[in-house]
Amino acid sequence: MGGNHHSHVIIFFYGQRVDLSLASLVIMLGLLFLCIYYLIRLWTQISYLPNRIRKWHRRHKYLKGQKYFTTANINYFAGDYAKVYKNAMRSIRFEGNKENKFLAQILAFKSSTYIDNQQEERLMELNAYTEKDWQLAKLMVIAEAEYAGQKYGVCLDHLNQILHLDKKHILARRLMLKVYLHLENYYQAYEILLWLIRHNCLEKIRQDNYVLRILRGVFASFTDKNELASFYRQLDKTDKENDQINKFYFDGLLRLKQYETAIKLITNVNARAIVTLSENIVILAKRINDKKEVNELFTICEKHLINDQKQNAQLLLAMGILSFTLQFWLNARNYIESSIAIRPCYDGYLYLSFVARKINDQGLLENIESSLIENICNLTE
Repeated sequence: MGGNHHSHVIIFFYGQRVDLSLASLVIMLGLLFLCIYYLIRLWTQISYLPNRIRKWHRRHKYLKGQKYFTTANINYFAGDYAKVYKNAMRSIRFEGNKENKFLAQILAFKSSTYIDNQQEERLMELNAYTEKDWQLAKLMVIAEAEYAGQKYGVCLDHLNQILHLDKKHILARRLMLKVYLHLENYYQAYEILLWLIRHNCLEKIRQDNYVLRILRGVFASFTDKNELASFYRQLDKTDKENDQINKFYFDGLLRLKQYETAIKLITNVNARAIVTLSENIVILAKRINDKKEVNELFTICEKHLINDQKQNAQLLLAMGILSFTLQFWLNARNYIESSIAIRPCYDGYLYLSFVARKINDQGLLENIESSLIENICNLTE
């Protein structure tokens, strides 16, 4: 249009007159449009600049927080707890994600328990996280720290809270087992152990060690003979066939003076069990005075001595003590001397001296005295 039409445009503006060609007007309007367009774009960019700066700062803080958080985790598994604490605290300062901040708080708290640095302050900040999904993690970390600090009472409180939230929490029950062992509460420890065994939560060797350790404590804790017998009856067949567990039960029977039950226990045991119970049999032989009980124990010991225990020094000693109680002086002397020949011990020389006095054998007493002096360093109780 500008090329084909040579028209003029006259513009009046506040008393001013401007003469333009149509082509010039079109060009001016185009330039004016471009100026307005770019001014608007510039204004838009300037108005959004604060938001962009804020986003950049957030992005920068997020990346720094992630970097410190990752470094803290690496330091934790490397065992450098001072650096864990330092980097975890930096991560908390820069981290915007609440879940990551919570995990950083856990790292800071756990590392503070190792380096003894502001543990109470970290605990207060950790307790501020009350979200239900995070309670198990928080309570478990706190319980582990309390266990390490030997604060067993509050540790049990937190472990019970965990089990209230999750009855099948394996780590909580394993830690509770250790706490009860430290508190020597063996009966409660046994209940926890049975649960762990039922759910296959322990390695075989560790399970066996726990069973022996806990049952030793349980049997030693009973003060009532009926409770002791009732607990033993509740054991499964495998435990009742375990020689060590039978020894713990035998110890309990001796402690509570249940000699008749102790004799019944060893009536049908095998040779391996007799070896395990030999020391207890000697103690039992020294304590019983009832003629019926003495004869029963004598018969049991004699059977094993004839069959497969000819070199069992303690069984020979028990036979000698029982023979002395039955006033079979010669038999008592033979058994005790045979026992001493295999394994010299104080009880052997003591009862042999009793026999020597009963038969008024001064030569034997002198031999006992010289043998005692000669073997004093090698004697067993």
